[in-house]
Amino acid sequence: MATVSKPLNTLVIKEDMDIFDLNDEADVIDMKSGLCNHPDITSCNWDVCAKLKELRIGDRCLENVMAFVLKDLVKLERVEIGCSCFTKAKGRMEVSGCGMLKSLKIGNDSCEKWSEFVTRDCGVEEVEIGDGCFADCENTVFEELHGLKTLVLGKWVFGRKSGKLVMRS
Repeated sequence: MATVSKPLNTLVIKEDMDIFDLNDEADVIDMKSGLCNHPDITSCNWDVCAKLKELRIGDRCLENVMAFVLKDLVKLERVEIGCSCFTKAKGRMEVSGCGMLKSLKIGNDSCEKWSEFVTRDCGVEEVEIGDGCFADCENTVFEELHGLKTLVLGKWVFGRKSGKLVMRS
């Protein structure tokens, strides 16, 4: 007997105000390019997205956001961040406690001014960070990533500042 998979509940963010519709029913969030760049949008609470399996952020989004934290999203499998996201503010990224996560991809020139990148205690198999990302990073952590098979870092990633690098399982 074949099982039929339930269709995924997709929240498409196609204008800035849609960012305020984050909820616990969304399985997929798909943010179109060039959105959520208003100076008043400085944070997003992804914690409300308990069922989230996939997060796709287009190019040139969330430029004033100061933190990107995905913590304990136990169903999360894939994160894709486009090019030139999170560009105007200093900030930090943390992805932790996401045991089902398989893929984390960040496009070129995103998070350039951010000072911290932490990926910890995830099932991630593939991490890909594009050219010029986290150039000002002072604290870089890859920890307890037992499933990690592929780590691809572009040019000038974690490049301009000397800081702490932690890589351990």
